Amino acid sequence: MPCEVGPPYPDGREIVRQERLALIYNYLKGKVGAKIGSEVALCDFMKAQPGGERHGLISDASSKGSRALADWWEEHLENDRKREQEEAAQAEEKRLRKSGLSKLTSAERRSLGV
Repeated sequence: MPCEVGPPYPDGREIVRQERLALIYNYLKGKVGAKIGSEVALCDFMKAQPGGERHGLISDASSKGSRALADWWEEHLENDRKREQEEAAQAEEKRLRKSGLSKLTSAERRSLGV
């Protein structure tokens, strides 16, 4: 499933998020010449990097850009993991509902309003 980026935060966190992304974009532009302008593109870029190169980008503790990227990447992976779990749970719920409804007669389904 492709990455999703949620809606902007409704408060001052959005400004902080945008500043962090600008720091990351500038860091990557200077480090590897990558011109990235969205979180989806950033995710695609990070996923395309071989493990060693990705680690090199996020492991420079003396660089604010590298630390920001490492924090963003960790949060992004966690958000992806949660989203995938939710999607799997929804798919299982849908499958169970369909399975359960298939066992009912048409009269039983009508009485339940489905």
